[in-house]
Amino acid sequence: MRSELSPPLPEIQQNTLYLTTPGSYVARDHLTLQVEVPVYPDDQPLDQRTLETATGSRKVSTPIHHLESICVFGASTISPPALDLCWEHGVAVNYLNELGASPRSPNRRGRYQRHASSRPVSRG
Repeated sequence: MRSELSPPLPEIQQNTLYLTTPGSYVARDHLTLQVEVPVYPDDQPLDQRTLETATGSRKVSTPIHHLESICVFGASTISPPALDLCWEHGVAVNYLNELGASPRSPNRRGRYQRHASSRPVSRG
């Protein structure tokens, strides 16, 4: 039973961090993820966006306890210490291509189907 004097516990809402800008970088700073996102000219085509063509960057800090997952779309980087922090706090990290599909999912699925349908190998 709860005491009449204790306030209700606040519900912590966890979020998903979406990295959609090519060249984004996530680093660890204690219990915080530091996200650096390059800024590109609006008229620059997506296929020409590289770190060399960026006009600047924006930095965002996110405490790890506010995150439930990270979705990385395309060519962005999460540092090994940042990945360790995610692992330690149960934050899922998903790597996807620019269109949102798992980069290797069709190959893995095809490989599994081929092996599942093949005859078992017996050794004599």
